[in-house]
Amino acid sequence: MAIRKGLAPPIGSLTQMGTIRLGKRSEARAPRIKDFVPLADLNDIVFGGWDIFEEDCYAAACTAGVLERSLLDSIRPELAPGESIQLRDGGDIALLSIGGMLPIAADATELLESRNIDVRLVSVPWLAPLDEDAILRAAADVGLIVTLEEHSICAPPPLPASCPDGGSTSRRSCRRCTTRRSRRSCRPRSAGAPCDR
Repeated sequence: MAIRKGLAPPIGSLTQMGTIRLGKRSEARAPRIKDFVPLADLNDIVFGGWDIFEEDCYAAACTAGVLERSLLDSIRPELAPGESIQLRDGGDIALLSIGGMLPIAADATELLESRNIDVRLVSVPWLAPLDEDAILRAAADVGLIVTLEEHSICAPPPLPASCPDGGSTSRRSCRRCTTRRSRRSCRPRSAGAPCDR
């Protein structure tokens, strides 16, 4: 973001600063890679951040101490949580891409549109705070909302809205069975066999 604003050079970026030699060394033909290979322009890239901690990108970058504070202060509006970004407008279905799922959401959008399904593609770079307005707008305008989310093996899997045996769930366990968030199977108390989940 600082590079796009002209506040800093793209130090360490092979695609932006690196060169490629063409021909013999004596010919001195070495254009920048970005000028030789058709790459996405930095102005066409959407940046966002997500972490398991409550801090926004600005606070996390300050804590990490990798970049100078004055540089971070100059791009603070871009690092603080903000609104989701609507990349395509459609009326049949809304795909909400959460975190790093945008490439997959873009592929899904292309596939659905090839089947004449009108897709609204929304990038939700962060969940805290959640851009509720974008979700409510999508819910009012389209017939179906699908979220594309990434999950880590470090995080426990979510429980289903209700267990297959009819028990209701809480954040930690099902009230009618012994399911814990760290387990993938649901074991009813009354029976020893796992549920279909």
